[in-house]
Amino acid sequence: MHKVLYPFTTVREARWMRSAAYKHCAVSLDKVTPWQITYISRCCSGARYNTNEQEVFDGLRSLWNRTIMVKFDKVTFKEQLEIMSETNLLVTIHGAQLTNVIFMHPGGTVIEIFNPRFNADFYKQMSAMAEQNYIAFRNTSIVNEEPMSERRRWWHPDVNFKTHVNVSVLLSVAKPIVDACVSYECLLVSDAVF
Repeated sequence: MHKVLYPFTTVREARWMRSAAYKHCAVSLDKVTPWQITYISRCCSGARYNTNEQEVFDGLRSLWNRTIMVKFDKVTFKEQLEIMSETNLLVTIHGAQLTNVIFMHPGGTVIEIFNPRFNADFYKQMSAMAEQNYIAFRNTSIVNEEPMSERRRWWHPDVNFKTHVNVSVLLSVAKPIVDACVSYECLLVSDAVF
């Protein structure tokens, strides 16, 4: 396997990058928005996405009203940074969109969805350096089997399958995170905005 080159290698570097980006885009260094779940979609633009993502989004929204679904392929850097600075719980399938964990305020949670055959820990490492909690979610199934002739063109032969997420299991993982928000700190932030 190839050596992973991280955009930052320490918590201190991650803090510096986050701070510099926030300042450049005029985003508050303090978390001043209500608690938010963000689901990043990769639907339909490539080989790897969750085929039941509307069901995933609806399930997440049933846990917390301030839940958004976004696609980053046509969004500016500043818009991505603003969305991520408002995110407390990030849910998405494995992919480059996860590099945006650097722009979440420290203390959030990342749920990375994998197909059942693939595993990579570089976004786990990146999440740790960005001071985020991390959960690898593998309770998925492959929707269509791809022939090996096609899979050999992928950077890894097990990465690009379309998946179906077991939503009830995902919600059982996400619910304790959301429930933990019902604390003094979360209420203070939410009350300040509403």
